[in-house]
Amino acid sequence: MFGFRVFQLAVGAALLFLAEPFNSARAATEESAELQWIGSWAAAPSDELAMLPTVNPIPFFDQTLRTVITLSAGGEAVRVRISNELGTARLKIGAVTVGRWRDGAIVPGSIKTVLFRQHGDAVIPGGAGIDSDPLDLKTARGEKLAISIYVPGPVQRLTGHLLGLDQSWSIQGNATGTEQLPAALPGFARLLLSRVDVGSKMRHASTIVALGDSITDGYQSSFGAEKRWPDVLARLLKDRPGCTVGIVNQGISSNQMLTSGDGLSAVARVGRDVFAVPNARTLILLEGINDLGMPPLKGEPVASAADLKAAFQQIADEAHARGLRIVVATILPFKGAGAPYFSTEGERVRQEMNDWMRGSSVFDHVIDLDRRMADRKDADRLAADFDSGDGLHPSDNGYEAIGQEMFAYLDKDLCH
Repeated sequence: MFGFRVFQLAVGAALLFLAEPFNSARAATEESAELQWIGSWAAAPSDELAMLPTVNPIPFFDQTLRTVITLSAGGEAVRVRISNELGTARLKIGAVTVGRWRDGAIVPGSIKTVLFRQHGDAVIPGGAGIDSDPLDLKTARGEKLAISIYVPGPVQRLTGHLLGLDQSWSIQGNATGTEQLPAALPGFARLLLSRVDVGSKMRHASTIVALGDSITDGYQSSFGAEKRWPDVLARLLKDRPGCTVGIVNQGISSNQMLTSGDGLSAVARVGRDVFAVPNARTLILLEGINDLGMPPLKGEPVASAADLKAAFQQIADEAHARGLRIVVATILPFKGAGAPYFSTEGERVRQEMNDWMRGSSVFDHVIDLDRRMADRKDADRLAADFDSGDGLHPSDNGYEAIGQEMFAYLDKDLCH
């Protein structure tokens, strides 16, 4: 940007005098005058929750839900999003608080009240969500927060995300201001809370959105250990001078590109789960395996390569139109999943899709997870060290390898 070399001692003092105000100006440009919101954590709303009445008892009323989340990026302020997007009736929120979480407990004295349009409560129409007012709370990358939501109820249908892979709690009454929940019922689903944003003053602040199915959701990874590949990527990425990047995991187990079932299809939910995320600049798309494996389970034909290509193209076009770059990953091997999920026709379509991705100019970059994760002796199977045991989902080692592959590309151009 700017540099000088002192050639003569006679002018050295003058140059050093000029350098001091310049360096101050440069430091100032590394920060934005206003907060820029970026996504730091997410759990995509999905229909899978409604299928488990033990997780989503009906009716639901007079309960406090506490969820512990890990921030992928820190900032100067926090904003939470509460979702009633799968609800059909108005949802009353009685109170919401945020507390710092450390060593398995809320840090004493750290609980803060969250407001919605300067009120402590809110009403969310069916099919909608609401963002809170900014909460003045400085946070760091990797920090944990406990978010407590009180629901007076009754509620006939709770919006949430089943595969939380970490502890959550529910307790009778309004316990949002209580640091310890001794009588709380432990759980694992993410209820009502769909995203946490942080406000950054960095000159370059952006969000990476991981859109996918159970492989992005982290199915078969270790509970409570944050071993999903977006978790791995979040740990590898570090803030640079004037630049910070958040990562949100918008994976839904059993999700498909073309067909809605356990959550909207990827094509249908990309607006809600990607484009609505603040300062989304990069989309990582890892989808398609369930379009090959789920239909045969129902006695239906696998999705055609033509239909899948059109869906990938549509998402890429929409992303580019909004100024996002799109990184696509090839579809992982799945022969070990066995019939009927695995079929010769499904494998043929997978090979055609992966060849198309590798040679396509539709995407900004292609990460070839197929070749990275395949067994060397049988390329249609996951390598044993990467296989969780079901032939379909990666192990912790497999998720680590995926996160490393993502990082190898993204680390080159974080602040584009």
